Amino acid sequence: MDNVPLERPWILRLDCDELLPTQLKQELVQLAATCEPDVTGIYLNRRMYFMNRWLKHGGLYPHYILRVFLRGTGYYEEKTEEHFVLTAGRAIYAKNDFLEDNRQNTLKYWLKKHDDLSDGEIKDTLLETQDPSRDLRGELFGNKVARTRWFKTMFTPGRHYLCEPSSISSIAISYDWVS
Repeated sequence: MDNVPLERPWILRLDCDELLPTQLKQELVQLAATCEPDVTGIYLNRRMYFMNRWLKHGGLYPHYILRVFLRGTGYYEEKTEEHFVLTAGRAIYAKNDFLEDNRQNTLKYWLKKHDDLSDGEIKDTLLETQDPSRDLRGELFGNKVARTRWFKTMFTPGRHYLCEPSSISSIAISYDWVS
């Protein structure tokens, strides 16, 4: 983002299957114009649809994601499931939801997508064990992203095995063999 000549101070990140309802567009314009000077990010709540159904249970809703931020106030993690991390200021929460519309995707597509994401998380975990500076530490009493990181670090099955230096090479070898 630092190398792109942007004209506006606020950046909105959307995937190709995500939509902004009119109410959220109006709310974002108002928030950007009236927010306090120390506000550098806005969390948006994702409402996910799959096979014509709103996925509102199982921890999928509410699901706030930092998708609006001021240019120069943070960075994207170099991970499979990338998140924007603020390095300055604070974030506020929008009231209206944005939509992730996967109504046309099949169950086969959904399974493949999540299989690819889990493969990427394994690679990320292996890279973090080799270079701990890549990993953002979670906090039990932080925001939702920080709490999720803390729980994953503390309670991911087999994580202690992955972090043993002697096991990294054997896991990498077996992973290359499987993929």
